[in-house]
Amino acid sequence: MTTPSASSASLYVQGRGALRRELAACLRTGRALRIPRARTRGRGKKFVSPEIMISERPAEVEDRAVPGHWEGDLILGLDSSAIGTLVERTTRFAVLLHLPRMEGHDQPRVKAFGLNRSELHTRQGLASGVTFPRVLGIEAAGVVAQCPGGEFPVGQQVVTMMGGMGRTFDGGYAEYTCVPASQVIPFASVLEWSTLGAVPEMLQTAYGSLTVGLDAQPGQSILIRGGTSSVGLAAAVLAKQRNMIVLSTTRSASKTRALTDVGVDHVLIDDGNVARQVREILPSGVDTALELVGTPSLPDTLQSTRQHGIVCFTGMLSNVWTVRDFYPIEYLPRGVRLTAYHGEADDLPQPVLQEFLDAVAAGEAVVPIDRVYGFDQIVDAHEAMEAGAAAGKLVVTT
Repeated sequence: MTTPSASSASLYVQGRGALRRELAACLRTGRALRIPRARTRGRGKKFVSPEIMISERPAEVEDRAVPGHWEGDLILGLDSSAIGTLVERTTRFAVLLHLPRMEGHDQPRVKAFGLNRSELHTRQGLASGVTFPRVLGIEAAGVVAQCPGGEFPVGQQVVTMMGGMGRTFDGGYAEYTCVPASQVIPFASVLEWSTLGAVPEMLQTAYGSLTVGLDAQPGQSILIRGGTSSVGLAAAVLAKQRNMIVLSTTRSASKTRALTDVGVDHVLIDDGNVARQVREILPSGVDTALELVGTPSLPDTLQSTRQHGIVCFTGMLSNVWTVRDFYPIEYLPRGVRLTAYHGEADDLPQPVLQEFLDAVAAGEAVVPIDRVYGFDQIVDAHEAMEAGAAAGKLVVTT
């Protein structure tokens, strides 16, 4: 008879020559050594719902004196396979349950993902509707590793976003994620994963804001409030593709180059009174305006917009997204229309994604990226996002 510690010591013994190769071949992961404990401590828990923990079980369950108490566990295997175990604590009778793979779900191998303010809000405790513990990440780009329903072939390049990712189920801050196939968008591109990882949510939000929120038309003018954010820069790229006149704001003159590089026609330094600067350029005001800063700057953005113009509220870089004591007649300038936009994966049509990626590959469009981080630099990436110093998307590659 051997103890578990003796078995582990034998299993992970340092092999040499043929024994070393044989050990590596037999171990499921291919490793010949344990993962250091320091690396496993940081892993998030995988409980789906807040059930009773083992440490909280009653005394009659702990001492095994009363039959009828069962203990369950989950064993995860390769290729999304799993087995559930049930053990009756008194008799030690065990039941093994084969758990089939979830049909209609796709398991992408994550190659890269972009950082988003909503993930910062979740980490800060500001987000609602989030269940814990949770792996963050509302978007990801990668390749299909498994797709039990057959909707996509293994190896297909895909992006995924929203739909509860990082909020009600584990998201993209991982090497693998499992999402409903309905929120997966296929594509084909030779671009680097560091570029592809920046695109999904940024493009979906910018595209939806311009089309659904603003109904932007060629030749119109647009004010982008919060212009050096990733969505702001992407919106400028899409607006210039529509031959629009783009006015974009930044609080820092040092970020002017980031705006002109994507084709912005007029860079406005945000001093809190952007409306005055806008009307010096366009006396009647802009045709459309995209609000990405939040409600603190929304009144000034509304004042920047012409009568019958449209303002779309999409972002909240300020972390403030409500209006206290909202009185519409006093708050809204006469004849200025206020809309809002928030979207899901199905709000980004596959042809739009593919056309945008093709345009980037051809040098006809750009993906505004501030910096690319490695997976082990995720803390640094979040610190940069929280500091608000980035001009463009922060991307993490796995």
